[in-house]
Amino acid sequence: MASLKDISAVCKVSVPTVSKALHGACDVSEKTRRKVLKAAKELRYPVGGLGEELRDPGGGEEKTGNLGILLPDQMGSDEMHTVTDIMAGFREASMRAGYDLTVLNTDGSARNQLTYYSRCLYRHLDGVCVFRRRSGRYDPQLLELICSGLPVVTVGQVFDGHTAVLPDAANDMRLLLWYLARQGHGDIAFIGTGAWEREARNMALFRRASLFLGLELHEEWIRSAAADRGDAGADKEVEGLIAEMRALLRELTQFSRPPRCFVVSGDRGAMAFGEAARREGLRIPEDIPAAVFEGGGICRAMRGALTSVCVDCGAIGRAAAEGLIASILQPDLSVGEQILVPGILLKGESSERRTADSPPQKAAEDGNPEENAYKNAGPERN
Repeated sequence: MASLKDISAVCKVSVPTVSKALHGACDVSEKTRRKVLKAAKELRYPVGGLGEELRDPGGGEEKTGNLGILLPDQMGSDEMHTVTDIMAGFREASMRAGYDLTVLNTDGSARNQLTYYSRCLYRHLDGVCVFRRRSGRYDPQLLELICSGLPVVTVGQVFDGHTAVLPDAANDMRLLLWYLARQGHGDIAFIGTGAWEREARNMALFRRASLFLGLELHEEWIRSAAADRGDAGADKEVEGLIAEMRALLRELTQFSRPPRCFVVSGDRGAMAFGEAARREGLRIPEDIPAAVFEGGGICRAMRGALTSVCVDCGAIGRAAAEGLIASILQPDLSVGEQILVPGILLKGESSERRTADSPPQKAAEDGNPEENAYKNAGPERN
């Protein structure tokens, strides 16, 4: 069977333009549309099944009660837990509102010849939730979907004019550092282990939270164990990450004034840090107390052992479903807002309060009205 690429080659237009022409998008000229339809007919492309019979998402047709989820283009093993939990929250809220759910993948295989937008129309979706794209590359199909007029809510990524659901990372970092300072840890280091773009953000959040709480900031203690740039750091082999973590531990603990506590990012960072410490003969928390920022399924499974601020995946999924349904039912009231979902503080043994040689810092222990607010900044679970 002919594909959209075949029609694109004949008409000398892009694949997204072919898709929009087949579905009557308003930003395609009538001349181009006719040319595309003629080529589709000559190539025996099933226009009647995939184009003319499909509804126009902005045309006011009866709703189908079907929502879609567009999965990430790349997922590591640790991210599978996060995505699964977000989907569970999304499913819970959508089913409660009487909607069905369709999952769309982005594997780029030959059987997926239709664009994301075309597949949404083919399945008669009322709206779609889009997960953050990790690849960082230009994705014309995603832009076509975002600009199509179909209700779209994004998770972890922001597009103008569309609702985005995001972890409240700034508040979560302040909450974690506030709790560590309250436990008696003043000299805190940060080690990022994800993609560079994400860790650059986390490092900035760490600096801002430290200054906000009055903690002493040492720039030489803010490091990344994923020295690669781009997404290569996120896909690093476990042993390579452990080796980098061991090198950082040796360097940081040999300073004339070493850090007394470590914050690492993500599940992979937590596991690599623990193994690196063991191989270096260091005990957690006796020698190096530690906590995890933006923990996932592994950190939640180790509740009671690891101190962490975990992303509340279920709440993110529910917020995404509720935001998408609201934009479907009341499109005239829909605005491109950012919904920030606070994380969950899990208290564990890894950051046990230390002895008197490491007293709490005055600013965090005494507190002021702004700092006291972080006692209720997010749900705490023992």
